[in-house]
Amino acid sequence: MKSIVDHIESERPIDLVIANAGIAPKVCGVTEARTIFEVNVMGVLNTVLPVIEYMRKRNRGHVAFMSSLGGYAPGTNRYMTPYVATKTAIRAFGEGLRNCLGREGVGVTVICPGFTQSKMTDDLIARGCRLYSLWNNDDATSLMKEGIDANEPEVSFPAHLSIVTRIMGNMPPWQRELALPLLRFGDPFYILDKQN
Repeated sequence: MKSIVDHIESERPIDLVIANAGIAPKVCGVTEARTIFEVNVMGVLNTVLPVIEYMRKRNRGHVAFMSSLGGYAPGTNRYMTPYVATKTAIRAFGEGLRNCLGREGVGVTVICPGFTQSKMTDDLIARGCRLYSLWNNDDATSLMKEGIDANEPEVSFPAHLSIVTRIMGNMPPWQRELALPLLRFGDPFYILDKQN
């Protein structure tokens, strides 16, 4: 990826990079964790790290990290646990870089969407998942663009799921474990655990 970035930079500066690497498990997330981490975390780093060096030298540019609302709370099922862990890593890395790169004129926005229409969500729906508050691409893209243009630290949506995931992520583990049986009723991925 660095050679591609170097080539593009030799012709024109990259002002914005949106690091959006994400795959979901095909069968059982836990057994596919290594592949999911390679794509979702290393794919983002391979994209962002070479670009950041050019942006720092110019004292301008913007990096947007595509995380997920799932990155706020630990997984509640085998299927999504590795995916959620990768999105937690991306969120934390992006938030930290914002603190570091802002002083150098480089903006960073972390995007934490809920369910947004994509091939991934289409596949999950086909497998029996009920994805609540599914956003269409036009609305999601518009909201993300506004946040990036304003150099917002984070863009997260929909608001009600953002609140729920943050509460879950900040609960002491023993409280979360008490709530887990209740959460399974609303967990759209629990059906995939039962299938595997």
